[in-house]
Amino acid sequence: MIELLENLDVLRSPLLSLNGLAISGVGYGSKASDFPIERVVEVSLAPIVKGQSFSSEQGHVYRDGSGRELSLVEVITDVLEHGGVLHFSEKVSFKIEDGAVAGFAIYGTHLDAFQHITSQEHLVKEFGRPDVVEPNEAYGDLMGYFNFWNASQKLVAWDDWKKSIYLVNIGMKRSG
Repeated sequence: MIELLENLDVLRSPLLSLNGLAISGVGYGSKASDFPIERVVEVSLAPIVKGQSFSSEQGHVYRDGSGRELSLVEVITDVLEHGGVLHFSEKVSFKIEDGAVAGFAIYGTHLDAFQHITSQEHLVKEFGRPDVVEPNEAYGDLMGYFNFWNASQKLVAWDDWKKSIYLVNIGMKRSG
């Protein structure tokens, strides 16, 4: 098993194989029932959650369709059974789909290893030519680019203002 946080250079491969990869000890394809739920600090895209909020006093508060507050354990259990995204405090996330880990996201200071990359063109030289490049625009301004490699189901997001990679998502099935 290749631990990605200890081998970030592996991410550069345009033909990255998902099998045999792990983040924080959680392997791609591992069973959701084996997931270390005690490390989860936040949840996204849980089907049971119909509303959520955050405050510094309470942290994340999740609510179901009737407005009932859900415990973090209830929300995690729903993701493990029905799919969604689980987040660890160390800025890594895990996509759960069909009862297994189906993808990873790496963000935050982990990506400082790529701070020498100073442009979209430099990113392409380092990671190889992506299959698809989509501009990320807001209000007519170019914010950056989403770079997709279909074979490795990899997305690398480039921030053109900060001149940095801000997200690497592995197991990203691009629609359309």
